[in-house]
Amino acid sequence: MDQEALDSLVRVQEDYAGTQLRSKLDSLRDEKRLTEASGGSSMATVKFRSREVPVESQELRFGLLKIADLRAELEMDPDNEGKFLSLLSLLDDATSLVSADLREYESMKSGPAVNAKRFEAQSLLGYTKHEKLKLLMARNERMVDGLRAELEGEKGGGGGGTNAEGKGLEQIAHLYDALLQDARSVAQLPGGSPDGDAEEEEFVLEANANVLRLRALRCYYVAQMYGLEEMGRYANAVALFDQASLLSSRASEEIGACQDMDAGLIEAMERLEVRIGAARSRAVANAYLAKTGGRSPGSGGDGAGGTVGHASLLRRLDDFEVGYNSNGRYVDVPPAPEPITCKPAFFDLAFGYVSELPVDELQRHVDELEQEQEQGTAGGILGWLRGG
Repeated sequence: MDQEALDSLVRVQEDYAGTQLRSKLDSLRDEKRLTEASGGSSMATVKFRSREVPVESQELRFGLLKIADLRAELEMDPDNEGKFLSLLSLLDDATSLVSADLREYESMKSGPAVNAKRFEAQSLLGYTKHEKLKLLMARNERMVDGLRAELEGEKGGGGGGTNAEGKGLEQIAHLYDALLQDARSVAQLPGGSPDGDAEEEEFVLEANANVLRLRALRCYYVAQMYGLEEMGRYANAVALFDQASLLSSRASEEIGACQDMDAGLIEAMERLEVRIGAARSRAVANAYLAKTGGRSPGSGGDGAGGTVGHASLLRRLDDFEVGYNSNGRYVDVPPAPEPITCKPAFFDLAFGYVSELPVDELQRHVDELEQEQEQGTAGGILGWLRGG
């Protein structure tokens, strides 16, 4: 047996041993979770909407223990796709268990005990759905942060071009669509108190504030898409920036009114309003350039007698009809060449010594000559011609 075949056999044995070891560890962990779930000490209650909700089902407690362990592992390795999908699957299983219990309670006749159990099942259903939505939203937020960092890097480095920028903005807008849908689902989760107490209202206020925050962000990035050069819909972009600014201001107020929301979100909204103001100014400038676009006769804005639209904004400051800069350039980098009048020394027969002619003195001589002609006293060739 050659060395390559031997190495391959060793790797297979190592993989098999590793798989066996992982399977053994998983079995031991499941036995431990089952013991904890049977005893009722672990995951006996869960906290949802500021209330402790009892978990009576042993199977559900076992599933919630597995979810808690896998969530801790995922926090150590947030980019692990396998663990993320496994956690989603476990949350779906827990939701299915609670839904089955809820359907059973809903089929019973109403009464104090049945109503209490039904409310607990609704709260547990809201809890499992909320955990899944939080997991999905956190992942999508991380993806947005990565795309935003990549997009800002392309802008700063000058790479990627307009097409890459448009694609990045489109991806971010799609992610905010998904985030906004999940945030609205959070606001409509079951398990709310029928009495409408203050704690319940706090949960709803936080959910609605988060919806406003995501609406502002989505509106901002959609406006940036409309403001791209290939889109050219600057009026729509300005209107969307105004709407994004309004939503951002409302989101800041709503977040500030919530007690348990992160104060950093208010700072994020304030930074967003600054970016909205800058982007809106660019959109207004581009809209004006597009509206007044065309040729400026005799302006020579491009330095070669061409159309104004091919010159940078800095080179068209003195033009009344500024035109539309189709390239989106404010200055020429590097500076564009400018033609100047050239007089080579080879054709300068006077070698630069000829000054301006004395116009007044020449006019005096012309007047004297005309006077002599009238008096018949002019000599030279004129006198000879007159005598002939």
